[in-house]
Amino acid sequence: MTLSSELRHVDLTLECKRCGYLIVKKGTWFMTVATFKCCKCKAEQRLTYSDKLALFAKHAHLAQLNGGSPSR
Repeated sequence: MTLSSELRHVDLTLECKRCGYLIVKKGTWFMTVATFKCCKCKAEQRLTYSDKLALFAKHAHLAQLNGGSPSR
């Protein structure tokens, strides 16, 4: 399974596993990042490909709202 290219330019939201802070970034950021630091609790976190697949699946409805084409 691959990450949806239709979500590359869409804001996606990930909840910090440690503190629950909502991290909002473009799909392209999530596609490329392997580790990141939560800006609230400063916890270093790993984002696996399985995590990314789940995140993109959770936001799949946004691709449909954009008519299948990325917004700019």
